[in-house]
Amino acid sequence: MGAKMNLNLDKPNGQQQTIVFHSVHYKGQRFRITTGDLIEPKHWDKDNQQIKRTRANFNAYNSKFREQQNEIEKVVINLERAGRKVTKETVCSQLQWITVPETSGSDIISVYKAFIAKHCANKENATRKHYETSIAKLEGYQKKIGKTLTFFDFDKEFYASFMGYLLTDAGLFDNSAGNHIKHLKAFLKWANDEGFTDNTIYAKWKVTNEDGKDVFFLKYPEIKIIEALNLEPRLEKVKDLFLIACYTGLRYGDINSLKSTDSNEGVITKSTEKTGEKVDIPIIPELDTILKKYWGQKIPLPKISNQKGNKYIKEIVEKAGIDRPFTYIQKRNKKAVGQDKPFEAWEMCSWHTARHSFITNCIQLKISPEVVRRIVGHKSFKTMSRYIQYDLDFSKNEMKKYSLKL
Repeated sequence: MGAKMNLNLDKPNGQQQTIVFHSVHYKGQRFRITTGDLIEPKHWDKDNQQIKRTRANFNAYNSKFREQQNEIEKVVINLERAGRKVTKETVCSQLQWITVPETSGSDIISVYKAFIAKHCANKENATRKHYETSIAKLEGYQKKIGKTLTFFDFDKEFYASFMGYLLTDAGLFDNSAGNHIKHLKAFLKWANDEGFTDNTIYAKWKVTNEDGKDVFFLKYPEIKIIEALNLEPRLEKVKDLFLIACYTGLRYGDINSLKSTDSNEGVITKSTEKTGEKVDIPIIPELDTILKKYWGQKIPLPKISNQKGNKYIKEIVEKAGIDRPFTYIQKRNKKAVGQDKPFEAWEMCSWHTARHSFITNCIQLKISPEVVRRIVGHKSFKTMSRYIQYDLDFSKNEMKKYSLKL
């Protein structure tokens, strides 16, 4: 009978390079097989299912894709003649350009690590560490159940059992557990695309994500208190970096790689490390003063590790004497879980506090949400809204407007 095939892009509406894959239809089945090549969507001819002439070496790529389709067709026919089942796995196991395990009983952890090496190659170290933590949780789960997982095991029952392990045995909250599920789903999608498995049950797993979770932020007057501090050199340098983050909304990784050449005519222009999104950040006077302290003397900004920087930031905020205890509420199994006593302000502060502070203060100052969104590089207001923190004092003052209008 043979198989019907089409060529498609994984993310046809994006701006960045995306995988070209064969969409194979066979007796009611539909599965994807990667070509192993990436292409920018602007160079793709959707109607003719091939690369346009605008792309260098387009003929070579298109010829390669046709050869791959012929090879897929031959494999399907041979499987039929041998009386073997035709699945994504059995087809991929015989394709020369794909190296896959013989069965779905492959070592999950090894494949997961291969995914991280590829997926995180151009991402910041923090992202890699998040995925490595997810591997550790999966290894812990395997140890608990006394079984080495295979791709066959990732079903509805596994999801319920693994979530139970994350929430109960690992003691995680809903959002943290949801992040590990999100990482696992990304891995399984990649494994599916690469031909390691044709199990797609993972697509139905729910990623718990509690929107609106309160996160500590520094109010604008508190930032000015920090700015006025006179500190010893080791803390002064970190204070400057932290304030740059508070006045730009940039993440630690982007602050750490910020150069004088990123600044031109009062604007910082930079492609963010996490998403590759280009951001344009107007330089306000407070920020300009700090940058001139270094770049004006042709001195690069100080460098410090994420971990040590977070430690020093807590010390700086403690020295600032900011007295605003914070009660941190999270959820486990959708039930609110608080702490016995509020945290001190300094305990809650880190590099990422600056980003939350920048966004929340901008919104409170009535700066256009669209302007703020573009400055911080979020693709939607929904994503940015998670960074906008609730401030009771601000709400009280805002509600005074209501009584004045009655």
